[in-house]
Amino acid sequence: MTRDTKPIIALSKELKAALADHFSNNKMVSLKIPFNLTALTYLAMHLDTAQFPDGQWWFLNNHKEKDQALSLLKFWQQQLRQSLASVTYPESFFKFQTLPQPRGWLLGSSDHLSLPLPTPEQLASYIIKLNQGDKQNPLSLLKLLDKIGYQPGPLPDAGGWYLKRGGLVDLVVTPDETYHLEFTGNIITSIKKTAPITGELQTAAELAIPPLTLKPTISVTAADYLTPPTLLFCPPDDLVNHKTKTYKLLSDPFHTGQAWLESTPLFGGRWEDIRAFIKQERAAGNSVCIYTAEPIRTKRYLETLAKSTTVIPVDSDLSPLLQGFRNQLAQATFLTDHNIAWQQKTYGTAYVYLPLDKLKRGDYLVHVDHGIGKFVSLTAEAVVGKKHDYFLIEYSDNDKLFVPVENADRLSRYIGQPHPKLHRLHGTSWYQVTKRVKAEAGKAAKELLELYAKRSVAKLKPWQRYADEQKMAASFPWPLTSDQLKAWAEISADLERETPMDRLICGDVGFGKTELAVRASFRAALNQKQVALLAPTTILAQQHYDTFTKRFKSWPIKIELLSRVQDASVAKKIVARVAAGDVDIVIGTHRLLSKDISIPKLGLLIVDEEQRFGVKQKEILKKLKPNLHVLSLSATPIPRTLHITLSDLRDLSLITTPPWGRKPIMTTFSPRDDKLIRTAITSELTRGGQIYYLVNRIIKIPAAQARLYKLLPKLKIGVAHGRLPEKDLTQIMHDFDTQKINLLLATTIIENGLDLPNVNTLIVEESENFGLSDLYQLRGRVGRNDKQAFAYFFFNHQTSTPMARKRLAVLAEAKELGSGLQVALKDMELRGAGSILGTEQHGQIAAVGLHLYSRLIAQAIAELKTGEVLPEIPEVTLRLPLEGRIDPELVPDESARIKLYHKLANIRSRDELKAFPEALLGRELTSKTSDQLLNNLLTVLELKLLAENARLTSVSCHVEGTVGHFEIVFMRQTTAESLAQLLTTDDSWKFSTDVLRADHPVDDVSWINWLRTSLELLGK
Repeated sequence: MTRDTKPIIALSKELKAALADHFSNNKMVSLKIPFNLTALTYLAMHLDTAQFPDGQWWFLNNHKEKDQALSLLKFWQQQLRQSLASVTYPESFFKFQTLPQPRGWLLGSSDHLSLPLPTPEQLASYIIKLNQGDKQNPLSLLKLLDKIGYQPGPLPDAGGWYLKRGGLVDLVVTPDETYHLEFTGNIITSIKKTAPITGELQTAAELAIPPLTLKPTISVTAADYLTPPTLLFCPPDDLVNHKTKTYKLLSDPFHTGQAWLESTPLFGGRWEDIRAFIKQERAAGNSVCIYTAEPIRTKRYLETLAKSTTVIPVDSDLSPLLQGFRNQLAQATFLTDHNIAWQQKTYGTAYVYLPLDKLKRGDYLVHVDHGIGKFVSLTAEAVVGKKHDYFLIEYSDNDKLFVPVENADRLSRYIGQPHPKLHRLHGTSWYQVTKRVKAEAGKAAKELLELYAKRSVAKLKPWQRYADEQKMAASFPWPLTSDQLKAWAEISADLERETPMDRLICGDVGFGKTELAVRASFRAALNQKQVALLAPTTILAQQHYDTFTKRFKSWPIKIELLSRVQDASVAKKIVARVAAGDVDIVIGTHRLLSKDISIPKLGLLIVDEEQRFGVKQKEILKKLKPNLHVLSLSATPIPRTLHITLSDLRDLSLITTPPWGRKPIMTTFSPRDDKLIRTAITSELTRGGQIYYLVNRIIKIPAAQARLYKLLPKLKIGVAHGRLPEKDLTQIMHDFDTQKINLLLATTIIENGLDLPNVNTLIVEESENFGLSDLYQLRGRVGRNDKQAFAYFFFNHQTSTPMARKRLAVLAEAKELGSGLQVALKDMELRGAGSILGTEQHGQIAAVGLHLYSRLIAQAIAELKTGEVLPEIPEVTLRLPLEGRIDPELVPDESARIKLYHKLANIRSRDELKAFPEALLGRELTSKTSDQLLNNLLTVLELKLLAENARLTSVSCHVEGTVGHFEIVFMRQTTAESLAQLLTTDDSWKFSTDVLRADHPVDDVSWINWLRTSLELLGK
């Protein structure tokens, strides 16, 4: 069966002609319509690409609008069967410059317009262009790829890597863009691209490879890339700041402009008004199209108008973005759920989905209703005479639970303590645990909302940008990564608002969070505000002081350090100068929170590793936060589930890309080997570097020091641990920083925050005795510049446990930079949760697992916002004579099938289910057995969604001969209206005490439509 290429709706020839004509004679189109992204992106589809070969540049008001515009452009492309690339700025800007003309859309946020970029000429010199038949040495190509930021691979689930296999070079630009270059000698004989969904190899005559990173010698902004006749759309206030030769599109209802598009009314769910409006439109000669996530309800409410109105189903996630409008030129009116304003049911509002990746036997799972168990296998069992797949889970007392694959949404991977206690299937302990955790999650959500409310009503004077910021930024020796650029744009926008900033910058060790704090502090000083930087330890405070002093050495900014190691008289003078407003930036530990400290012009508080402060300090911070800008830094990865859940309440910026020139750390795991230790130290000293040498206990330091002197008598060794007097510790760290010491023998005191670019070798004794997150963080202390760094983890074969060796194996797999955000470092994820929620929530997370806790807190937030208790999505048991599963012939890998089952069970709309086969297979389903099994599974899942909506607990069928005895059990008493409608429509159903029963033939598939209709009626 071939895919239908006919557009769902037609392009408006009238609108396309009007736009082409207007832009032929004018540099600007002003639309007399309120800001309506649905209408604007619809209009964008009608622009003549030949008029704008360099593409359309859309800069929206904020990141949320940018994401919405991207979704809407993809929607209209699918509706109109148009195909042009749409990429985001700044993340894919370099890629955009390599696209063939016409280039399509570049979407960014307006606060990105001033981000520094390399000149167009410099960027062009870094783009690698290849053609079939070119003479190109493969090894020289790999060196060029290294130069522009690509790494040797493979790097699973990542882009930006290459792999040479004989005469083939595989190049993965992004996870969805893979090329295969075939060489015969030094000649490129073929270039092929892998299609993202089907995996089909497509021949390409040429290839332009964009740089991932480059170090600009001269910085320009996006405006310098705008060459006529590029089209620019951005908010009105920004238009005046950009080149007048650029063509512009403006949405402004308050000025004269084109009335081609008009907004349509909002009806608030009043269907008599909707029907009257449609009649009015039809009488005026306008066609009417309704985009809705509720097509069945819509057609029913349209009554006699259903035949003359086009109803197009859309995904429930997209529906809230769509706004109605009228195309005056084409006499076409578009309505959406936004116009209708349904009174929606809110089941599942607080839903959070995370994939069930790489599940293997023995992994811990959490079932929403039954608690923590162990995954045994994916198994097939016969139900009502039909084969069906189940997740087999083992509980306490060797109890077994078979979970149908359609109910896999009840399961999540357990992330918490290392060896959780299994629950009993028929006990009450899980109910008690979830009851307690729900209450605690409610408290945490309330606290977050209260703080958010205080911040939203506080008013601050917006901070101005200054030209000096560009000069100061230019003194930074490295270009910012795309993630840093995005984070800085977000911080910059926060500081220009009237509401206080409370942003958490979360990124892997050494990924450049401090530079963002430096730039925010500089703007504060330029706006006559003081800055307080709070660090958890004296060593970190000293490190920040050194960094800030170095960065601001050419500027008249006064910086002071307050710590316990200072003389009382010196500290007293600093406190007095801070109170007098003579200090711009004061850096210190929790000493800054003391009652005797007064910072009269405090405008920005920077908190490093907030989760490491005590309860008293956190209480003080909570009181400060609503009334000033707060920037928190964390080197601990934030689990994606909490990022999704809390992003509306606390602003989060993730930095996952390594800095320019950073190389993965060469890591060695070995039994203790003195010869290798001597070689590692000597190699580092030969290139002028320094070494960290770690032991896990203070008592072991003297013996380690003696062994080192025996190996290398001339070593300059410094010793650092937590029991040293703070003054002595500070002096040793200063001596190490100034290279008076070339090897630091220490405990894990170096784990957090130290940034010493000259230290590029790490040696760890008895690494089996360290925690996984400790080892990962420790390794991040080296490799802080473009030098190759080395880490040596030595272990004792005789004393190491299987669990310890497993920890080392996980670390060995985490080779690529930024892997802290993708490797399952469970204890680290818990600490990451603490940096948002506070460590007091750790016990609750451990009790139910991170994923379920995220769902609970999301639900608590939603309930507090709406004032309503949201009903849980019920667990529905289906026992039907239908064999639905994913055939191993279709997806051979069991792990992949598990992931797909979990993803399917988590789909919340019927439209998504219908679209799934094409997304998975790149084609529609056929009559093949494997396709039919998948189609049956989708039917089962659709019936499950309908049953959930009707608040049912089970839908079952017992077959005798060709007759099926159907039974529906309600979760609670159903509404009389929906029940009466079913019984009136279909008298085969009989109702008795929360149970419906009916007999229906099952010798063909007609029973499916019969049951589907019954469930739809019950869900009304």
